[in-house]
Amino acid sequence: MLATELKTIHAQAYGSLIRRLKEGREQAGITQTMLAAHFGRPQSFVSKYETHERLLDPIEYLEIALAIGVDPYHLLKECEKYLSGRAVKAVASAAKKKGRR
Repeated sequence: MLATELKTIHAQAYGSLIRRLKEGREQAGITQTMLAAHFGRPQSFVSKYETHERLLDPIEYLEIALAIGVDPYHLLKECEKYLSGRAVKAVASAAKKKGRR
C-alpha cells in the first residue's frame, strides 16, 4: 500500500507524523538498518512504516521517536493542531448547513 492509499480517515495527519519521524531519523544520521537493529528488527520494519505499508502502534511510535532523538510529544502536538483546525472547520460547516434548513 502506498502513502496515497493509506486507509484511515486521518491519512494526511498520520502521513505527516511518519514523514517527520523519517526526517528526524535522517537528520540524526541514522540509517533504516541502524534503527531497526536497535530494536532487533529487520531493516524492512523501518521501511514498511516509512512507506505506510504498516501502521505504527503508539508504543512503537514512542520508542522510535525517543531512539532518534525526536520529541514525540511535540510531533503529536503539531498533529493535534492540524486535527483541531479540521474539527473546528467541520463544526462550523455543519452549523451553517443546519442554519440553512
